[in-house]
This record gives sequence, C-alpha cells and structure tokens, in this order.
Amino acid sequence: MLAQSTIETSRLILRPLTHADTSSIQCCASVREIADTMISIPHPYPEGEAGRYVSRQLAGFETGHSISFVIERKFEQAFCGVIEIREIEPEHSQAELSFWLAVEMWGKGYTKPRSKEQFSDEGSRSWKTALQELALTPASLGKGHL
Repeated sequence: MLAQSTIETSRLILRPLTHADTSSIQCCASVREIADTMISIPHPYPEGEAGRYVSRQLAGFETGHSISFVIERKFEQAFCGVIEIREIEPEHSQAELSFWLAVEMWGKGYTKPRSKEQFSDEGSRSWKTALQELALTPASLGKGHL
C-alpha cells in the first residue's frame, strides 16, 4: 500500500481522505451552491454518494491515477473541503487539479486565481510544492471552486 503525506501550512492542513470523512462530505456536498459550481457533483446529492466517492478516490490513489486530500483549517481541524489531483499522466508529467470548499469557506482567501488552469509539472516543482502554494496564498476567487 502506498503512503500519502499530510501537508501543513501556517493556515491549513491537507491530509489524506479517509472513510471517516464520508459524513462531512455528504453534508457539505448536499448544498446546492456546491453542485452549482462543480459539474461532477449532482444536486440533490444522492444518499450514500459520499461513501462511493471516498471509495473511488482511495482506489484511484492505489492505482496512481489520483490523490485526494481533505482540506482543514489548521487551528479548528474542521472539514473545509476536498482537493484532488486526478487524471495523473506520469508519462507527460501532467494532471488535473480540482477542489471544492464548503460554502462557509468561500471568500476567505483559500483559493488562488492561477490555479484555475490545468497545469503540468515540468520537473522543477513537485505536486506537494504546488499544493503548498495553493494553501499559503491569501487570495480568493469569492467562490469555492476553480
């Protein structure tokens, strides 16, 4: 089994997604505003979908196709959302970055405008560095999506 790191910054913790996060995901993803910003999240969010989502994400990590983190505010250690790197293509050193934040986290400076783009790792930066840059930047899009 692969080991996934936890990334800590001065404001956030990005930790591995687990089945214990299912109820938080189910609750937050059920809010209509989340579905309005994420094409991959339906509304109404089906009962039990969070558990299926977590299982898919964990399987994707095991196969090397994705890596998912729960976003928590460091001092409250409360669930804020999910960030994932998916569709990882090692051959071309590229992947897609996707995240969503709980509605109550919108407009608080947890996102960065340049993260809107799909980007590739050209060997000079690691994914850990890219995620740390996102977590450290006090810029905001005003919404919890890319």
